[in-house]
Amino acid sequence: MAAKLIIEAMQTVHPETGEFYSGSRVEMMMRTAATTLKIIPQYHCQKLATYIENRVTGIAYAAHALDVELAILTPQYSRVQVSRSCLLLRLLDELKKQKHIRDYQKKYQFFQALFRNLQQELGDNLDELLDRIKGLLENRYRASSAIEGFNSVLRPYLYVRKGINQNFLELFKAWYNLKTRRQGRYKGTSTHECISGQKVDD
Repeated sequence: MAAKLIIEAMQTVHPETGEFYSGSRVEMMMRTAATTLKIIPQYHCQKLATYIENRVTGIAYAAHALDVELAILTPQYSRVQVSRSCLLLRLLDELKKQKHIRDYQKKYQFFQALFRNLQQELGDNLDELLDRIKGLLENRYRASSAIEGFNSVLRPYLYVRKGINQNFLELFKAWYNLKTRRQGRYKGTSTHECISGQKVDD
């Protein structure tokens, strides 16, 4: 039950009604999951509960921020049309992962009915709305992987410097982006070269 709540809290809309998950509702779902895990007398469950509690605020804030970005679409499209489009994208993603044929057929029928309904209302504008929503969902950052990766690279220097300033960060950025890779897929190139297409010799 806790696992299902956590997975559901990562979604944008309810799987049946298409109702948006607000930041407060996401927070409630995550805290309920953490409380459920705490009841289980097992070390890893207790540890996971603490992990979730430490990230509830950030995840709820991300859900609220996404809701604000989706609200920008409402002058052109109604709130219901936006939420149903989000549900359509969710169903499409779930259909790709569905293994049981009976569940797949039931979900596919729901998907088709929803798609036809939106197509009648929006016509050619449906593709544009779906593309705009997909763009917002793809830019939704739900993990701290990027900052943790940056910290792991920066950590060895912190042992030596015992603190950093903006000048050091600028120098670090230049070195990290301009250094030539010695191995891997992009061996012999720098990050700057891959992004800009311009080789930096020195």
